[in-house]
Amino acid sequence: MRYDEILPRLVPNANYEFGFVVESRLSRLPGDSAPVARDEQIKIYDEYDKIIWLDEIVEQPKLAECEVEWAKIQRERSNEGIDEKRREGYLSYGEQFDMQYWDAINDTTKWVAHISRVKSDNPKL
Repeated sequence: MRYDEILPRLVPNANYEFGFVVESRLSRLPGDSAPVARDEQIKIYDEYDKIIWLDEIVEQPKLAECEVEWAKIQRERSNEGIDEKRREGYLSYGEQFDMQYWDAINDTTKWVAHISRVKSDNPKL
């Protein structure tokens, strides 16, 4: 889970920070003849217990709430491609309005069948 994506959705204006670890990494700067070990602070966004809650008004969301929100985020990402396929499958608004008109005149359900086909061909998770 990525709490840097979850928390802004659950508590948009809350005050918090993420903990970090210090890692030593070898890097070479221009002019260096050999790699040098440099310490880097690496933020930790995927561990609930590394969230540093600073807000005294807004309560920190519980782990279970974060898990539910993360599942929503994952579902939305999975459905993004499906939404695009559906948009491509639907007829234009004008064509759909025309179908609805003729369905009403002829007592048919062609428009409903069209929409149902596009949705069943591209099911959401």
